[in-house]
Amino acid sequence: MAADRTDQCRLSYIYGVLAVCFAGFCWCQEVKTVSVFENADVGTAVVNIPLLFGITAHVHTEKAELPCSVLDGDRYGRFAVDENCTLVVDNPLDYSVQSEYVLKVLISGRVHREVKVRLQVHDVVDYPPVYNITCETPTVKQNGERSTYLFQVDGKGEGVTSDGDVLSAKVRYPKPNWDLLPSDHPQLMVNTDNGDCRVDLFWAVYQAIDEAIVDKLWLTKVHSTTCFSGPASDLNSSVFMINLIDKEANYDPRLSYVRENVPDSWMESDFQKYIVYFSVTTMSGDKRRFVCQLPETMPSIKIRPVEESLMTVDIVAFNYMWAEIKPVGCPPGRYGWACQNMCICRNGAYCHAFNGACKCQQGWTGVACDIPKDTVSIVATPSDPRDLYISGNVTLRCEVYDVDVVTTSWIFPDGSAKTTTGADGTEITISDIKTTDNGPYTCQVNDSRGDVFKTDVVLNVDSCPPDRTGQHCEDVCGCRQGASCDRWAGCVCPAGWTGRRCQTACPQGTYGYGCRETCECENGACLPSDGVCNCTEGWFGQDCSKPCLPGRYGWSCHQICTCKNNATRMSD
Repeated sequence: MAADRTDQCRLSYIYGVLAVCFAGFCWCQEVKTVSVFENADVGTAVVNIPLLFGITAHVHTEKAELPCSVLDGDRYGRFAVDENCTLVVDNPLDYSVQSEYVLKVLISGRVHREVKVRLQVHDVVDYPPVYNITCETPTVKQNGERSTYLFQVDGKGEGVTSDGDVLSAKVRYPKPNWDLLPSDHPQLMVNTDNGDCRVDLFWAVYQAIDEAIVDKLWLTKVHSTTCFSGPASDLNSSVFMINLIDKEANYDPRLSYVRENVPDSWMESDFQKYIVYFSVTTMSGDKRRFVCQLPETMPSIKIRPVEESLMTVDIVAFNYMWAEIKPVGCPPGRYGWACQNMCICRNGAYCHAFNGACKCQQGWTGVACDIPKDTVSIVATPSDPRDLYISGNVTLRCEVYDVDVVTTSWIFPDGSAKTTTGADGTEITISDIKTTDNGPYTCQVNDSRGDVFKTDVVLNVDSCPPDRTGQHCEDVCGCRQGASCDRWAGCVCPAGWTGRRCQTACPQGTYGYGCRETCECENGACLPSDGVCNCTEGWFGQDCSKPCLPGRYGWSCHQICTCKNNATRMSD
């Protein structure tokens, strides 16, 4: 009879009934099913448990403990109940790790009843965020304070005015007074929340002079410009796109993507017609220059060459335009374009500065790397190999889960071991690291049933402390120009510098790393760092190949000739 009763309950499970058996007797226990999305923030309320089961009696007691508690079914503490018996998300969820939980919850007080909640986790597209190693950025050595932006952008362009003057401009973004943090009425929106190494920037064009420029470009069919970090035919070349978007152009396939990523107020505003959408995909953590492919014919546009000034000039031709993007990175524990978001990564996991994705250390999984893969895991502090160097220190902590530990042993690279009773002594520190300390470190756990669990981590430290070089890190680098110091090579000079301590600029006619590149300027010298041409008087253009227009002379053709009787003036 008990077996028949069990079968009935088992068949009824899909309808929210569970069989519970004890001493040969079985009865049916009701199970309520609720759901939550895997990207729910910590603290999200899922359901009030007494209300879910129709319990209206007072559940509070005069005792200090909570009126409800989770007894079973949540091995890694994903959920908790608050003082009102509401089930809340207590730690980040991950559908790929666990998609369903059956929680046994005790309702205390006058009711004193055990109930079961089946909690289904819904999969969310594009979640968790992807950690893309190809665009890892540096870590800014600051103590968690937001004082930087993820990227620094330098741009330069050159054009010819209607009166023959050559106007060049160089800008740097973000500007010191910019605030790209979320606000109620933003004019700029930046999105790095993806795993594609892509940065999207949206600019709502409000100023009349800016709208006039965009309007003229749009009406002359100049709707986009593409800039490449190398030859356009190179598949490894990064791409920087500048797109002009007319909100009323419903036929434009780009409009739907913009609409999904900007505030509704932008699309509904009658005072702003255009949105400029910048997108860059970079497959490197290094600084890159993007040279733009400008249309052969461009309309003349009116610009304001001096910010905050009312003076305007007409640009009738563009010679070149480029943008240089340098990854800056965020302080530890921060991510996002303005480093405004807090990382959730744990147990020494890396946090990607683009989207906050976590790269787990060995033995850990989950969106926040807070769920152990195995019974035994090791956490290293510091966890980033870039922070480990000869003469430094590292701490290894052995984490053990759901095991009745009898002994814990650390086995060292030389074969020696250190054993302690119980779970004590599960942390070791290797101080004043030497190359002889490199090798596998194994944590071995013996439990009360005679089972053995173990895992290891390999230490491989071969870098010197900052500004030190030599086999035993005995020499001081003393590098200049912000150069890095390598254990074997000494000073690794930035582009444009050479010498033992990077104290000498590249010889004239050369530029770049190691001064290996040759300048391509026809009438002038190039800058040693990046090869940008510095034209001599009377010449302009990206490679200084264009002479000043008639009636102009001097540097950037700024001077106006005063010659009479059709005479011409030679550049000094």
